[in-house]
Amino acid sequence: MNFNMKFSSLASGSTGNCYLLEGHETKILFECGIPIKKISQGLNHKLHQVDALFVSHKHLDHCKSLFEVASKGVEVHALTETLKGFPKHHRYHSLKFRNTQAGRSYVPIKVGTEFTVYPLPVDHDVENCAFMVYSHFSGEKLLFLIDTYFCEFRFAGITHFCVECNYSSEILRQKVESDSIAKKYADRIYKSHFSLENLCKFFKANDLSSCKEINLMHMSNTNGNADLFRNTIEKQTGKTVNVCAVNGGYFDR
Repeated sequence: MNFNMKFSSLASGSTGNCYLLEGHETKILFECGIPIKKISQGLNHKLHQVDALFVSHKHLDHCKSLFEVASKGVEVHALTETLKGFPKHHRYHSLKFRNTQAGRSYVPIKVGTEFTVYPLPVDHDVENCAFMVYSHFSGEKLLFLIDTYFCEFRFAGITHFCVECNYSSEILRQKVESDSIAKKYADRIYKSHFSLENLCKFFKANDLSSCKEINLMHMSNTNGNADLFRNTIEKQTGKTVNVCAVNGGYFDR
């Protein structure tokens, strides 16, 4: 029987993000930054089968339909400041901190008997979380990392990397020089999103021996290039790379 994880994209980019993780008997949504109607359609009108939603931060392209998802019966896990932006609901669960010898960390969350989710603080221009998911059935580990410009954590045993690759520094530099993009706007991107160049450094610093696939998320429509991103990461890592498309699914090879 197949217990392996399956990751898929319902939407990806600045216009809205929503992703699905499926296990043997458990389903988790990451982000809900698109209308509830589109989420339902993307799930073949089976939103009621989703066990939990995890939201990284309060920007609307990641949390737009948070209240509606909770109202459909899904348990929602998010930062307190994210939840404060929506009407109260009994299915909200604030991510909690605990103090350990290694420092302050988030409390892990069990989803059914299959998954344990470990929130990780990452830098953005607002409070933000990454999520590492462990499957007790398959032994696989998935890393979900979005809307950050750098990640200081080092990981071992990750089988599914689902990470942002928003822009290329070279593309952005050329656009600033040609006045296609204001420098002020470019500076914000540099300080809030993961570039292709920083992602290459991230993969070089991490153990990829267990990696089965890499999914690149949140690519900029104007400052990204799906073929460039896929080919660069595949050449460096030797792993299968998928680039999430704006309206769900992946860019064709």
